[in-house]
Amino acid sequence: QQAKRMIFSNGRTTYNRDFFSNFTVSIFNETVDSDLILVKSLHAGLKGHLSFEYRSAISKAFQKVFQVDLDYCNVLKASKKSISGRWAVSMQKIGNYSTKCPIPPAYYYAHGWKSNGDLVPSFLALGDYRITGSLYYGKYRENGNNSILKCTVNVNLV
Repeated sequence: QQAKRMIFSNGRTTYNRDFFSNFTVSIFNETVDSDLILVKSLHAGLKGHLSFEYRSAISKAFQKVFQVDLDYCNVLKASKKSISGRWAVSMQKIGNYSTKCPIPPAYYYAHGWKSNGDLVPSFLALGDYRITGSLYYGKYRENGNNSILKCTVNVNLV
Protein backbone atom coordinates (compact mmCIF):
# COMPACT_ATOMS: atom_id res chain seq x y z
CA GLN A 1 0.00 0.00 0.00
CA GLN A 2 1.30 3.45 -0.95
CA ALA A 3 2.00 5.83 1.94
CA LYS A 4 -0.18 8.90 1.99
CA ARG A 5 2.14 10.94 4.17
CA MET A 6 5.20 10.99 6.40
CA ILE A 7 4.80 11.72 10.10
CA PHE A 8 8.04 13.21 11.41
CA SER A 9 8.96 12.45 15.01
CA ASN A 10 12.43 13.90 15.58
CA GLY A 11 15.55 15.09 13.83
CA ARG A 12 19.21 15.80 14.48
CA THR A 13 21.90 17.60 12.56
CA THR A 14 25.66 17.91 12.37
CA TYR A 15 27.58 20.33 10.20
CA ASN A 16 31.06 21.49 9.32
CA ARG A 17 31.69 24.92 10.85
CA ASP A 18 33.92 25.85 7.91
CA PHE A 19 30.72 25.98 5.82
CA PHE A 20 27.88 26.68 8.28
CA SER A 21 27.56 28.69 11.47
CA ASN A 22 24.17 27.14 12.21
CA PHE A 23 21.93 24.34 10.96
CA THR A 24 18.87 23.41 12.97
CA VAL A 25 15.85 21.23 12.28
CA SER A 26 12.81 21.28 14.54
CA ILE A 27 9.66 19.20 14.28
CA PHE A 28 6.32 20.23 15.75
CA ASN A 29 2.81 19.01 14.86
CA GLU A 30 4.12 16.91 11.96
CA THR A 31 5.78 19.89 10.29
CA VAL A 32 9.48 20.50 9.81
CA ASP A 33 11.26 23.82 10.18
CA SER A 34 14.87 24.19 9.13
CA ASP A 35 17.21 27.14 9.46
CA LEU A 36 20.81 27.37 8.34
CA ILE A 37 23.46 30.00 7.98
CA LEU A 38 25.89 29.27 5.17
CA VAL A 39 29.21 31.09 5.61
CA LYS A 40 31.10 29.65 2.60
CA SER A 41 29.82 29.19 -0.96
CA LEU A 42 28.79 25.72 -2.08
CA HIS A 43 29.94 25.12 -5.65
CA ALA A 44 29.76 22.56 -8.44
CA GLY A 45 30.93 19.14 -7.31
CA LEU A 46 28.70 19.19 -4.24
CA LYS A 47 27.19 15.75 -3.77
CA GLY A 48 24.33 14.43 -1.71
CA HIS A 49 23.79 11.05 -0.09
CA LEU A 50 20.25 10.01 0.82
CA SER A 51 19.60 6.86 2.87
CA PHE A 52 16.33 5.22 3.96
CA GLU A 53 16.47 2.67 6.79
CA TYR A 54 13.44 0.61 7.87
CA ARG A 55 12.61 -0.84 11.28
CA SER A 56 10.03 -3.60 11.54
CA ALA A 57 7.56 -3.77 14.40
CA ILE A 58 9.46 -6.68 15.99
CA SER A 59 12.95 -5.18 15.77
CA LYS A 60 14.83 -2.34 17.42
CA ALA A 61 17.45 -2.18 14.68
CA PHE A 62 17.12 -0.30 11.41
CA GLN A 63 17.96 -2.03 8.12
CA LYS A 64 19.10 -0.01 5.11
CA VAL A 65 16.57 -0.44 2.27
CA PHE A 66 17.54 2.30 -0.17
CA GLN A 67 20.36 4.75 -0.67
CA VAL A 68 21.41 7.03 -3.48
CA ASP A 69 24.27 9.42 -4.18
CA LEU A 70 23.62 12.36 -6.46
CA ASP A 71 25.09 15.53 -7.81
CA TYR A 72 23.32 18.14 -5.70
CA CYS A 73 23.66 20.94 -8.25
CA ASN A 74 22.06 18.72 -10.92
CA VAL A 75 19.20 17.95 -8.51
CA LEU A 76 18.51 21.67 -8.32
CA LYS A 77 18.45 21.89 -12.15
CA ALA A 78 16.25 18.86 -12.86
CA SER A 79 14.20 19.24 -9.76
CA LYS A 80 10.84 17.66 -10.57
CA LYS A 81 12.05 14.32 -11.91
CA SER A 82 13.51 12.58 -8.85
CA ILE A 83 12.33 12.09 -5.29
CA SER A 84 15.16 14.28 -3.98
CA GLY A 85 14.29 16.90 -6.58
CA ARG A 86 10.62 16.88 -5.59
CA TRP A 87 11.68 17.34 -1.97
CA ALA A 88 13.89 20.29 -2.96
CA VAL A 89 11.06 21.94 -4.92
CA SER A 90 8.57 21.43 -2.08
CA MET A 91 10.99 23.03 0.41
CA GLN A 92 11.71 25.96 -1.92
CA LYS A 93 7.98 26.73 -1.96
CA ILE A 94 7.93 27.40 1.80
CA GLY A 95 11.40 28.84 2.20
CA ASN A 96 14.27 30.52 0.46
CA TYR A 97 16.56 27.58 -0.33
CA SER A 98 18.76 28.21 -3.34
CA THR A 99 17.57 26.98 -6.73
CA LYS A 100 20.99 26.84 -8.41
CA CYS A 101 24.72 26.48 -7.85
CA PRO A 102 26.91 28.07 -6.71
CA ILE A 103 24.99 28.62 -3.49
CA PRO A 104 26.16 31.89 -1.93
CA PRO A 105 26.63 32.49 1.80
CA ALA A 106 23.33 33.56 3.36
CA TYR A 107 20.62 32.66 5.83
CA TYR A 108 18.36 29.93 4.40
CA TYR A 109 15.15 28.52 5.81
CA ALA A 110 12.15 26.31 5.13
CA HIS A 111 9.32 26.67 7.63
CA GLY A 112 6.16 24.59 7.86
CA TRP A 113 7.23 21.75 5.53
CA LYS A 114 4.85 18.79 5.44
CA SER A 115 5.11 15.69 3.35
CA ASN A 116 2.33 14.28 1.23
CA GLY A 117 2.11 11.02 -0.70
CA ASP A 118 3.79 12.55 -3.77
CA LEU A 119 7.02 12.93 -1.80
CA VAL A 120 7.20 9.32 -0.61
CA PRO A 121 8.92 6.73 -2.83
CA SER A 122 6.21 4.28 -3.92
CA PHE A 123 8.34 1.19 -3.23
CA LEU A 124 8.67 1.89 0.52
CA ALA A 125 6.42 -0.13 2.83
CA LEU A 126 4.38 1.55 5.53
CA GLY A 127 6.18 1.76 8.88
CA ASP A 128 9.06 3.36 10.78
CA TYR A 129 12.05 4.81 8.93
CA ARG A 130 15.21 6.74 9.61
CA ILE A 131 16.09 9.03 6.71
CA THR A 132 19.58 10.51 6.54
CA GLY A 133 20.76 13.12 4.09
CA SER A 134 24.36 14.30 3.78
CA LEU A 135 26.15 16.87 1.65
CA TYR A 136 29.80 16.28 0.84
CA TYR A 137 32.62 16.81 -1.63
CA GLY A 138 34.71 13.93 -2.96
CA LYS A 139 33.76 10.33 -2.28
CA TYR A 140 31.03 9.47 0.24
CA ARG A 141 32.26 7.88 3.46
CA GLU A 142 29.83 5.97 5.66
CA ASN A 143 31.47 7.36 8.81
CA GLY A 144 30.60 10.85 7.59
CA ASN A 145 34.01 12.34 8.20
CA ASN A 146 33.89 14.22 4.90
CA SER A 147 30.29 15.45 5.26
CA ILE A 148 29.81 19.17 5.39
CA LEU A 149 26.24 18.67 6.58
CA LYS A 150 24.22 15.72 7.83
CA CYS A 151 20.57 15.56 8.85
CA THR A 152 18.74 12.52 10.20
CA VAL A 153 14.99 12.38 10.79
CA ASN A 154 12.76 9.59 12.07
CA VAL A 155 9.47 9.21 10.25
CA ASN A 156 6.46 6.95 10.16
CA LEU A 157 4.99 6.26 6.72
CA VAL A 158 1.20 5.99 6.98
